[in-house]
Amino acid sequence: MTAELDRRNRRCALVDADFDAGGIDVLLGLEGEPGVRFESVDAPLGSIDGRSLNHELPHWGHVGVLAFDSWNGAAPDPWQAGAVVRALCEANRVVIADIGRTPASVRIPDLVAGMSVLVCELSVLGLARARGWLDRSAGGAGKDVILVGVEPRGSAVRGAVSVAEAEDYLDRSVDVSLRYDRRLHGDMLAGLGIRTSTRHNRRAIGVLADYVEAMTLAGRDDD
Repeated sequence: MTAELDRRNRRCALVDADFDAGGIDVLLGLEGEPGVRFESVDAPLGSIDGRSLNHELPHWGHVGVLAFDSWNGAAPDPWQAGAVVRALCEANRVVIADIGRTPASVRIPDLVAGMSVLVCELSVLGLARARGWLDRSAGGAGKDVILVGVEPRGSAVRGAVSVAEAEDYLDRSVDVSLRYDRRLHGDMLAGLGIRTSTRHNRRAIGVLADYVEAMTLAGRDDD
């Protein structure tokens, strides 16, 4: 989605705020690229210049990527992480943060004011986790929640559920559905980054980018 928004000339930054795991630079094939990571960012007195930080980040195409490598240092304090996100928001049109499974209110409170994209595996366990997240976040997950359903690994997985079944269980629509892509999965596990995708998934990512773009524009109009 970040790459699609960048293709539409929406200046983007990608933030790895999954402080339990991290490593988004490895998944994108950027682990060898020089640049600032979250564990090395210095925000004295909660102040940092977003444009300078953009310049110091490793880039995935035109997108600045602020990764967190837990094996190289400790996670930032919430106030420091918040200062970094605010700075990047001031310097970019869109900032996309991967927060893992921890609620944004705990990870980086500043993210609560934004929109949320919940990625849900279309399996019994995935749906249970998604419903729990939606229940816990009711009224406080941000202005909007976009639900993305992802087909489980493998073409014929026992326990996989349909989009219709997922919508019935969650009592809401699945906005975008993605199919399992074996080649993409293998590339990312090997640290080769995102090199290609299926036609279905490219269309789905385009729809997801449409949602985010529309909500971003609407948010700016409301300010």
